[in-house]
Amino acid sequence: MINNKVSVSSAIRRVSILLATASMILAACSTDTIDAVVYRGEITRVHDGDSLHITPARGGQRVVVRLAGIDAPELAQAYGEVARDHLRSVVLNRNAQAHCYKADQYQRQLCTVFVDGADVNLQMISQGLAWHYKRFQHEQTKRDRLAYARSELDARRQRTGLWSEQSIAPWDFRAGQQTR
Repeated sequence: MINNKVSVSSAIRRVSILLATASMILAACSTDTIDAVVYRGEITRVHDGDSLHITPARGGQRVVVRLAGIDAPELAQAYGEVARDHLRSVVLNRNAQAHCYKADQYQRQLCTVFVDGADVNLQMISQGLAWHYKRFQHEQTKRDRLAYARSELDARRQRTGLWSEQSIAPWDFRAGQQTR
């Protein structure tokens, strides 16, 4: 009888330790998430290489989305139309999920967009059609920040897309437009 009490007590202690460890792991993982509103619907318009519209599946108002964590060339820049056309080919008239965490100064929702489970924002970087927008990387999860930075570095090394020639970053291009 005493052996049973000892083994039950020992088992309870082990389970308690396992539960405490599991809760610490879950807490550590959850610190690398961003609270997001998720919109599910069809991509009904692509304006340029980093902005689009999603129409919710169950009706409701169209959501204007700015792809978070990236900056694609402006339409007047080299690769601007190429980036827009590529994004159109990947998302237009497709069902998507937009994980949005805030609105920008133009009231566009800043989102990571997924089509068939793939991160479209990351794809734009890996195809050499957008920069990782490091100015706002502090708003990304650590996982996204590292993946986006690594993807841009790989595209640069392989001279993919806009990295195949001398390119002006969109933020520098916009700053030059404002001084004219």
